[in-house]
Amino acid sequence: MHSKGMLMTLLSYRIGNPRKSLLPLERLKTVGLSHVEINLEPEAKAEEIRLLLAEHDLKAASLTTPCPLNEPDRLFEVFENYCGKARVLGAAILFVSAKPGELTFDAACERLHQLGDIAARYDLRIGIETHPPLCENSEKSAGI
Repeated sequence: MHSKGMLMTLLSYRIGNPRKSLLPLERLKTVGLSHVEINLEPEAKAEEIRLLLAEHDLKAASLTTPCPLNEPDRLFEVFENYCGKARVLGAAILFVSAKPGELTFDAACERLHQLGDIAARYDLRIGIETHPPLCENSEKSAGI
């Protein structure tokens, strides 16, 4: 409870990798957290992480997901891998930092649309970090 009697709830917190959490996992629940955003290595076993979080009454809300837009040979394979991890973890959102590099805006948007189609097959949503040039403001983001 807040000092004025208002219930204060923090729904999610970015802890990084659960094995090396920014705050000890046992502390997170005591400060009112129930869901976390996590980072995992490509080879990490999602079920092991789900169980680790569950030991502390925590669930993954979102999973930071690599998004190498400039590397189409690995982009879709990497993304599918993280979609599978998110489903095992029970996370609903894949959080990406999408940078177009040498791609045109339209080409980058096309790849993001393809990622959206993949995410939809897993019933997942994509959250894109807000930074130029793809998501610097709502007007620009509407073009995606």
